[in-house]
Amino acid sequence: EVLDILSELNRQGQTILMVTHSADAAARANYVLFIRDGQLIDRMPGGDDKAIAQRLVELRAYPTAPATIPAPGSVTAAGSG
Repeated sequence: EVLDILSELNRQGQTILMVTHSADAAARANYVLFIRDGQLIDRMPGGDDKAIAQRLVELRAYPTAPATIPAPGSVTAAGSG
């Protein structure tokens, strides 16, 4: 699988930059950056697909400027925080 090859290259010291909309694929990264309209809007450690997916849900609820996006975990499941 391609992700296994990329993981092995990274273990060997190669830097990998992957763009994906998949929380499962992003979880294989050491670090995840969230980008919207060319702007970095958030970041978090990789490794937890459920946390990454939850953060994507939270970020989609705030389609405005990065300064208005709440911190991870500060938004309830209902979307209010």
